[in-house]
Amino acid sequence: MKHAKRRLVVCGARPEFALDADAGDNYYLPARMLATLREGDVVVLPGENEALQEFASFVVRTIGLCAGQILWTSGKNYLLDADIGYELVPELVRLLGDGSGWEILPYGVHSEFLRWAKRFPEASILGDDEGWVDAFASKRILHPAPGTANGAGKLASVPGVRVARGYACNNRDDLARAERLLQAAGVARFVVKPIFGATGEGIRFVDNPAELGAYEFPMGSVVLEEHLAVDENRNGVIAPSVQFIGKHVLGAPFDQLVEGVAFAGNAHPSETSERFQQDMLVQTRAALNAIAPTGPGGFDFLSVKRKPVLVDPNLGRLTGAHPVRLFAHHRAPGAEALLSWKIHGEKIGVDELWRRLEGKNIAFSNGRGVFPLCYLPGLWSMLLAVGSSRSDVERMRAETNECLL
Repeated sequence: MKHAKRRLVVCGARPEFALDADAGDNYYLPARMLATLREGDVVVLPGENEALQEFASFVVRTIGLCAGQILWTSGKNYLLDADIGYELVPELVRLLGDGSGWEILPYGVHSEFLRWAKRFPEASILGDDEGWVDAFASKRILHPAPGTANGAGKLASVPGVRVARGYACNNRDDLARAERLLQAAGVARFVVKPIFGATGEGIRFVDNPAELGAYEFPMGSVVLEEHLAVDENRNGVIAPSVQFIGKHVLGAPFDQLVEGVAFAGNAHPSETSERFQQDMLVQTRAALNAIAPTGPGGFDFLSVKRKPVLVDPNLGRLTGAHPVRLFAHHRAPGAEALLSWKIHGEKIGVDELWRRLEGKNIAFSNGRGVFPLCYLPGLWSMLLAVGSSRSDVERMRAETNECLL
């Protein structure tokens, strides 16, 4: 099937992610987009990683891609965009020309990406511009600085949007002021969140405020928030999410799977009530109208006293749910249930896993079954089940986990 525009997928890590402890994000962020490619699309991947090369070969064979749809860099730099700028621009010029008929999909827009992308002035970029990213694409958007009124654009000031009480802090003095203000408001337990953290990276719970005086800001500026009492169900904490591109919401909310504070997958349909989901969507649309994004993003919520509270704005970038939605849209349209989940301690290669899935008759085929969205043993792996109901995909997850033993 031909599409109006061909897509160049360049989902490398953002510069600030080099500060976190998430080893392998420079490999898994581009890898998890492989299975979302359409006919004629092209993806750029970082070289010098055998697991990624093996996974790419598997995806090419399994879903019918052409090897020419993958361009490789040397992988010498942490930033994929740096390697693209040094190594691939002549090849991209031959492929894209001036960019007419192409759209470029980055993980997120930043200066290193724009250095080479500006060579293709006629290509559309599926992302927010750099000025918008600087203004809005961090957790700082949730809260004002301590001692100031809520500023324009802060989500805490948007009517109808429910957020935790908190403040954005750049240093220990800010933390001390924020702590005093929150204590005066009756807050006794705190959460520290790096403003550029993703997938739960760097989040710390603080019961003893004295800990804040020794905080080292390993990932830069943070927000200090009240520690919310979160509702739970059979799957643990109730943590649904909404994804969007620009102001367009991408379908019904997902339920997030969470391990501690870390993102561990997504499930659809959400097990939250229709009223709860409508509340989330009303808040989402109010927030989107206030900040007017043009690129992809998402909002993570928590259920507190049976009401959704917006706790994490993932703005100016793709989220872990976007590859799930894109895969389903292109390869399982109309799918009734989806379940993605991270796996750990992989002892077999991706080809052996696929052979075992075929043996159980649950390997993805004709819009149903299990497919590895990303399989990089020792770094990051996520599987996706597509089925007829939550119980159906949960059964597939259990059978797949047996294959991994």
